[in-house]
Amino acid sequence: MFQNAFQGHACCYPHSTAYRAITPTIPLKNAWECESLKALKLYLHIPFNGCQQNGELKTKNATEAALISKYLGTVEVQAQQIKKELSAATFGSLVIGGGSSTCLNIDHWKQVFRTLSDTLGVDFKRVPFSCRTSPSTVEAEKLVYLREQGVDRLSLAVQSLEELKASASGQIQDLEAVSKAIHLIRQAEFPVMNLDLFYGARDQGTESWLQMVDMVAHLGAEEVCLYPLYNYPTQGLSEQNQSPQLESQNDWDAQRLDAYRAARDYLTATGYEQISFRKFLRTESKSECSLHSSPSDGTIGLGAGARSHTRDLHYSFGLKCADDSTVVSETVNDYVSKSAEDFRVVQFGHHLNLEEQKRSFVISGLLRAEGVDTLAYEARFGSYTMKDFPQLLQLVLNGYMHWDDSRLQLTPSGLELSDAIGPWLYSAKVNSLMETYQCR
Repeated sequence: MFQNAFQGHACCYPHSTAYRAITPTIPLKNAWECESLKALKLYLHIPFNGCQQNGELKTKNATEAALISKYLGTVEVQAQQIKKELSAATFGSLVIGGGSSTCLNIDHWKQVFRTLSDTLGVDFKRVPFSCRTSPSTVEAEKLVYLREQGVDRLSLAVQSLEELKASASGQIQDLEAVSKAIHLIRQAEFPVMNLDLFYGARDQGTESWLQMVDMVAHLGAEEVCLYPLYNYPTQGLSEQNQSPQLESQNDWDAQRLDAYRAARDYLTATGYEQISFRKFLRTESKSECSLHSSPSDGTIGLGAGARSHTRDLHYSFGLKCADDSTVVSETVNDYVSKSAEDFRVVQFGHHLNLEEQKRSFVISGLLRAEGVDTLAYEARFGSYTMKDFPQLLQLVLNGYMHWDDSRLQLTPSGLELSDAIGPWLYSAKVNSLMETYQCR
């Protein structure tokens, strides 16, 4: 039924490449007038990543440090307009991602916290608060400061624990730097440490991959996320890094599925509960700061490319293309040139009509292990899930989904196909927009 299990990272519908210019523009206040403004999710995007090479901007000198300050100043301008136009907004969770938020120095962080606290009224110590980091930007002083401010979840991207694997995936990391970063995070006593592990490098064998998963489990990480690589690894590899057994796309698909299944089975057998295709939580350490979200959660995005969404409108101020550092740089430059007036209107995004709202609800729910609450769907839309989406019956007949009176839930064999099932449910219009999108 599905030829390719890894069609793309399916997590939020519609995909941001379905966004287009909105004409006429929509006043920010009007965009949110029918939405509850209580306990919104707040996401701040930091599109800088220290000296790592993953398509994010590098920060190596005073000029680039000044750009960060200018960027954060623009974030303050955007926050001021949000406060002005949506004065009743309160926030129930905060995520700072990127990139690597810990590429910011202490002065930058003080600038960030003034914006979030003084302008938007966020109480860091009363809401779940997560930050993303990378081994090359972890420093003890920063971690202590972040913990003091109320950060309770630190997410560390670990591309590989072997330099060869990291090089093959285009993510050069040092084993010593990774080990030191994990030690410093534990020293700072964050309640939750999340480790993002990436699989699918051309020369990555199941045995060495499981060694990495085993080490992470023994480190006691409260959360583990497994991310497949999506770009077929044939470019930029030296002859000694090329593996003769990986000769085709089908071979690579099989390799990634084997790696995923091995890691899933190991984690679930060692005390982790599967939350989605990617996310696993250590059972005895479940915490409020795990930041679960529901399909109806409203989100405010701050920064270049950060996505905001209400039930019927998704939008952003510029869209970044993570695999193209030139475009990321152009997006940042475009963002910092915006005026206060630019942030008072929505200019770029995607309207969700009733059909698309239904798709968003179903896709967002189905891609979580707990599945779709069909009673909640009926209460919101006044119709039945299986009547609106009869194609879901094919998932049941093929053993990919369980269906009862109140829930649609992917089976283990369905959950591992999340990156195929998600796109399978996209509308023809969204697929067309995604196929014709060009990075600005």
